Amino acid sequence: VSFTVILRKKKTGKPTLMYYRLDTPFSVYVEMERQLRDEFGWKPVAKGSNRFHLLLGDRFGIKYQTLLGDEVIGRKQLVNYFAKTHLLTLKSAMVRRIREHSGEDPPSWLPQSYILMNPKEEKSSVEDDKLPPWKRKGNRMPNKNIQESEKDHQQFSQIPDEAKHWILKPSSSCGGQGIFISNSPKEVLQKVRDSPPGSTFITQQYIHNPLLLSGDRKFDLRIWVLLKHPYEIYIFSEGSLRTSSYRYDSDVTNLKAHITNHCLQEQCPDYGKYEDGNEMWYSEFDSWVQREHPTVNDALGNIRSQANTIIKETLAAAQEFIALPESDPPYLPFQLFGYDFLVDADFKVWLLEINGSPASAEKWKSDLVRDMVALAVDVNVERDLSKPHFVKV
Repeated sequence: VSFTVILRKKKTGKPTLMYYRLDTPFSVYVEMERQLRDEFGWKPVAKGSNRFHLLLGDRFGIKYQTLLGDEVIGRKQLVNYFAKTHLLTLKSAMVRRIREHSGEDPPSWLPQSYILMNPKEEKSSVEDDKLPPWKRKGNRMPNKNIQESEKDHQQFSQIPDEAKHWILKPSSSCGGQGIFISNSPKEVLQKVRDSPPGSTFITQQYIHNPLLLSGDRKFDLRIWVLLKHPYEIYIFSEGSLRTSSYRYDSDVTNLKAHITNHCLQEQCPDYGKYEDGNEMWYSEFDSWVQREHPTVNDALGNIRSQANTIIKETLAAAQEFIALPESDPPYLPFQLFGYDFLVDADFKVWLLEINGSPASAEKWKSDLVRDMVALAVDVNVERDLSKPHFVKV
């Protein structure tokens, strides 16, 4: 097998830095490739080569065991994902990890949550009586996740109808797909039973008193977080309030009044009526709060402080599984996360979910990616702190 030679020389005599981008569709890493190639002089390697300084991959397609280490290219290879971050970005795994980390004292910022599964039927290609005793159905080690789900199922089924509203979300979905809201645990459990075998969900208490913007519309808050080796956390200085096109009401069948994902809101006839692209920025939100809630002191600062605490606590909950050895890691990972929060009418911040491959608002994408490059990829790129940038916490 032949490999592309990596250390090509420019006229300056400096080695050219090389990257390899797998077929990842995520706009942040497409923009990172553009900047590295067009602005900072990086070069792509041929398809199939493993002699690169940076791998821009899809988080489920990276073969970490094939990375070369520093003996071939003279430095550690960079990778745009940490392994095992599914512990935070899959909804059920996130709830499970936070539970295990917090013990008997669940955090106040996580809505009451239950993990529900429609487990696969056990099948074997070999007759059970021909298997070794320890592999027979009655003797197999119980699946911990299924046991936990069964316990949650039992507890959730005891909740009376109409006591609260519940939001059901597939564990691995995105873009608002598969969401169901009901005040009947029986209806929620039926949805789970009707799902394909092997499906996993979380159902959470629906926060019924969200803070509403002009027009009585709901919003959620997206904050971008950069994690880089050795487990350093940086939070982007700008965020996005993603807004609904509809007036918030008690009719939970109109998901577009309750779920503010862009992919749902873009289908609304009033999309963009209130804010361009149904997005509001920190400065606009701060002005609105001061005008509509003048007695609330430093609302934006308080919201961001709560969110920062949640970000640090969730990443701490997974650190022992995600972090690499600090002194001699096999490669140098970094990853961008998109944290989604809800703010209620009392200005309390609730964690909704954590995205492992988030899109960036177009308004901030160039600045966000450039600062990612400067912090995590190429130390020769100068940071411009007069523009929106990441702040270490």
